[in-house]
Amino acid sequence: MEAECEPVPVGDEEEDEAMLWSFQEALERQTLQIGASACGATAVVDVLKALGVDVAPEEADRCVKTRLRRNEAPLPEYLLSRSHAGATHAQLIHGAQDASEGKVIGRFFHLYPRRRIGLTHWLARWIRSGAVPVATMNMQMDVPEGEEVPDAWHHQLIFGVSPNAVFMTNPLDIESEGGVHQRLCSESVLLIRREDSADRGFVASLASRGRGVYGSYHPVGGHGGINHLHV
Repeated sequence: MEAECEPVPVGDEEEDEAMLWSFQEALERQTLQIGASACGATAVVDVLKALGVDVAPEEADRCVKTRLRRNEAPLPEYLLSRSHAGATHAQLIHGAQDASEGKVIGRFFHLYPRRRIGLTHWLARWIRSGAVPVATMNMQMDVPEGEEVPDAWHHQLIFGVSPNAVFMTNPLDIESEGGVHQRLCSESVLLIRREDSADRGFVASLASRGRGVYGSYHPVGGHGGINHLHV
């Protein structure tokens, strides 16, 4: 049976607190997005910075091998580029290792399929042991009512946790444990906005057939018709 993707209280509050930087230090030290689709490389810059390894943003991006969207391509190539744009967790791990000349190594933890975990407690233990966490999140999950659905996943460095709160950079923010956990517990899917695909030809045919050149594309309904394609 699939476990619920809900944080489980573990330990006392002190065990759920750990900070790499204070909020003011994060404000001063964080790296702002270094380029299009480069949130992963941006996170790598800050990971290395937190570990005492200074690397130029351009070098980090080169090592991560950030991939861009093909915004001018026909629909099939565009959708394929959207599924590849940015960087995977493997690219971040290899990029950090290459940029640091082997001084930094990484490990990826799958949080999907859904499972029960005391997220802040677990993160606090890793931070206190000397690790620097990076969250790979589906930002299309847990979108506040009335806000526009984001059009991408996002990598963010976690510079600290406290009970029920997660502190992140790029952008500098404090998020609820539950919201972060829900975004971490997503399958590998992406919604593509209708306006990003409607002018590329045969989108109506694609939606009606449910399949395209590179796999299954599922229309997601909204007010007045199809608002997104589910890739």
